[in-house]
Amino acid sequence: MSRSTVAEPHRNKVIERLPVVAYQRRRTALIEAGHNPWLIRSIDVPIDFLTDSGPAAQSDRQWAGLMMGDEAYAGSRNFYVLEKNCQEIFGHRWMVPTHLGRGAEHLVSRALIPDPSRPVRVLAQNPAPTARAHWHRRGASVVEIGGAAALDPKSNEIFRADVDLDLLQRALSDKSVPIAFVSLACCPDFIGAPPARLANLKEAARLAREAKVPVVLDASRIAQNALLVQRHEAGQDRRTLREIIRDLAGCGDILVVSAKEACLANCGGFVCTQKEAVYEAVRSLVVVFEGLHTYGGMAGRDMEAVATGLVEMTQPEFLGWHQYQLEYLAQALESAGLPVVKPVGGAGVYLDARRFAAHLPPEQYPALAVACAIYLGAGVRCGERGLASRARLDDATGRAGMELVALCPPMRVYSIAHLEYAAKAIAGVWAKRDFIRGLRLRQASGVLSGYGAAFDPVEADCVLPVPLPDPQAQPLEYEPYRTKTVEVLRTTDREYRERAVAEAGFNTFLLKSEDCYIDLLTDSGTSAMSDDQWAAAMMGDESAAGARDFYQLEEAQREVLGFAYMVPVHQGRAGEHLISQAMIKPGDTIPGNMYFTTTREHQELAGGTFVDVIIDQAHDPASQYPWKGDIDLNKLRALIDKVGAKRIPYIKYECSVNMAGGQPVSMENARAVSELCHAHGIQVMFDATRCAENAYLIQKKDPKYHKVPVAQILKELMSYGDGCTISAKKDLLVNIGSFCATNHRWVYERVREMCPVFEGPLTSGGMTGRDMACLAAGIYEMIDDSYIRSRVEATQYLGRLLLDAGIPIVEPPGTHAIFLDARRFLPHIDQDQYPAQALAAELFIEGGIRAMERGNVSAGRDKKTGQNKRPKLELVRLTIPRRVYSRTQFELCAEAVIRVWKRRESIRGLKMVFEAPQLRFFTARFERA
Repeated sequence: MSRSTVAEPHRNKVIERLPVVAYQRRRTALIEAGHNPWLIRSIDVPIDFLTDSGPAAQSDRQWAGLMMGDEAYAGSRNFYVLEKNCQEIFGHRWMVPTHLGRGAEHLVSRALIPDPSRPVRVLAQNPAPTARAHWHRRGASVVEIGGAAALDPKSNEIFRADVDLDLLQRALSDKSVPIAFVSLACCPDFIGAPPARLANLKEAARLAREAKVPVVLDASRIAQNALLVQRHEAGQDRRTLREIIRDLAGCGDILVVSAKEACLANCGGFVCTQKEAVYEAVRSLVVVFEGLHTYGGMAGRDMEAVATGLVEMTQPEFLGWHQYQLEYLAQALESAGLPVVKPVGGAGVYLDARRFAAHLPPEQYPALAVACAIYLGAGVRCGERGLASRARLDDATGRAGMELVALCPPMRVYSIAHLEYAAKAIAGVWAKRDFIRGLRLRQASGVLSGYGAAFDPVEADCVLPVPLPDPQAQPLEYEPYRTKTVEVLRTTDREYRERAVAEAGFNTFLLKSEDCYIDLLTDSGTSAMSDDQWAAAMMGDESAAGARDFYQLEEAQREVLGFAYMVPVHQGRAGEHLISQAMIKPGDTIPGNMYFTTTREHQELAGGTFVDVIIDQAHDPASQYPWKGDIDLNKLRALIDKVGAKRIPYIKYECSVNMAGGQPVSMENARAVSELCHAHGIQVMFDATRCAENAYLIQKKDPKYHKVPVAQILKELMSYGDGCTISAKKDLLVNIGSFCATNHRWVYERVREMCPVFEGPLTSGGMTGRDMACLAAGIYEMIDDSYIRSRVEATQYLGRLLLDAGIPIVEPPGTHAIFLDARRFLPHIDQDQYPAQALAAELFIEGGIRAMERGNVSAGRDKKTGQNKRPKLELVRLTIPRRVYSRTQFELCAEAVIRVWKRRESIRGLKMVFEAPQLRFFTARFERA
């Protein structure tokens, strides 16, 4: 796919909302944690870069695997799937699962050092503290064989993890103390996670095998090491990642793997080996310390997720994106002057604490002090890789090493906007670095003191006793959530997309979703739900009647929107149907602020006629009027005078008017419309589908409401209505479900009578209990000020990108979508050759971007003349799903639009070859004219 912007190869499927934690709370949390980042509660952490081990966002395929867990005590099918994937990827015959990577370290240590009373040596290349602790417990001494560059944070050597082959040879030649094994590692964390050369590891393995010494390889970051080998080692750039990973794995006779790094999993580990004797030894130990050899301390579901993640980790798109993020963060920090360890390794960005806080003596834990100062001043939790993590180890080599601060963004969790926030906030701490105070140990904790020890500042009562502007007190410039589950995106080439759109009849509704790289067809039902919503779903009450979730939804609607009565329905158009049938009589007129397709269809099916009374500015895509959703009161008065108030059952009043480009209504207009209608006995029925977005623009654009919470604005806006229909699949952040609401008992009773006929039981309306539970949670989430600001501003960002490039769009940019003006984009195409439809097809061909036509095709035909209605607006809608895509993905989308703009004169119109009698835009088919 042709593009210059690098963007996520996935989209969000489930998100986790982030806390906003003020300075004073962070200071308290740090004291409560004994100035130990490992002991800070996650609810007190806005941005968490503590480690890349465990908090990765799993894919929907991994979550599907969790649901397929075989929890048999012995012989679980998930074990055999994991075993097969390990064999295919690593080339090792045998596999034993463990609960974590350290479980694998423990079993291998016992298998290869069976007698702790017999002195042995382990020749180790930059081992992890957990591995070193296990060797010490088995009575082994450790001989370092890493190169000198490994402990030099100023070194520019990319392969700082290389083994010093001369040291290794000398150690192998020394027969004074037996050698248990040689330990190698891919991207070892405690020296900044740099890679080792494939050639270097191969030679180290050859030397060990010649000396008949087994080689243990920590392969937890083998894929990251392989990527950096592919990019930087001579002769490796034309090889696939799978090939390089297999060669790296071949350097070890035994592999120890933490699935929390290697498999994008939240738990798990395993041992792989080619040596049957080692396999038998480990298998006999696993039942003692971990679990049966076919589950090893993992649930069946976790083995399935690990097996799936292992395959995903070998995909270059994921690894490449993560490496890009690390290099982006490093560059942002380096440009602010921070002492970044370069080149960037495979696990995170590492800061040299000795240069960051040069005034602190080594015994005052400089890396830990800097990490604490960053949390306190920036709200970013990072890891310490220094004295605090090594202090309780029993030999001098355990105390030697660098003082590093690790910023390890977990894979697939944070966006570029989060990284930019972190870099800017950390730069603020850097500016006050001379005030950072050292720490002293208050309470030690076992062998690995980094996990449980407590510390106090050496001076004063604060590690950073100087005031800083609190970045958490400012409007957030990042998404107020992080990713919990991703959906993998599929990349296709132009030839494939040409063929796919032709097979779909040049109708983007008929494309397969898997062929769409960025799917901007609609914001309806496409939101990424939160983990809170999913938790509610799991507790859904599926009773046939009287489900508790109905009553929770009813209460949430009353609290947030304020209407007296509510009837659940399966989605928005069902509510439109019931309200239309309940309130409209044949011959009635229904005024509104621009039509919407399904709404007008149901009004007409009930015998009514829709009349557009929106202000004229709404039909001018270049108009900068801020409230282009407003109703023209003069038009409305004239219509009332013409047909009579008794022939107008209600006015349809839409928030953030979709067909006008997502344009908002003003509070002043809502108040005036309400007064006029109620003076004539006419009800005001909101289409509240995007009511929260409208409320945010009132907050943003109306000075009287700048400091009023969105929830309060929304409650006032809805108070000017008598009821609403709503597609909950939009603002309410669910994938299905809806309701209609009213303040009038007679309307409620009529709708309630029809509900069992068309929808379902009165306390579900055709929804499941879990969907009502998600909906009840979503009502509250939509009025969170941080969220709704982020949501609307994401749309505005895409609009600015296109405006800056000279692309004609509906202005000002709306709330839920950016609308390309196809009339100005393709002026050479007549409206009866469907320029908006043609433009939507070209966007898909160009960049895999799926958009929606909102012009002549959507408007349909005049029922009297049979001719196309040729509406004033001929638009292509780029609709932004909520909490799904990132800013970089919007940049990618804008680049595709710009490329189409540059070749616009070559685009041809379309002719319709099939149309349905109703709502033809869903199924119509076209050919090039």
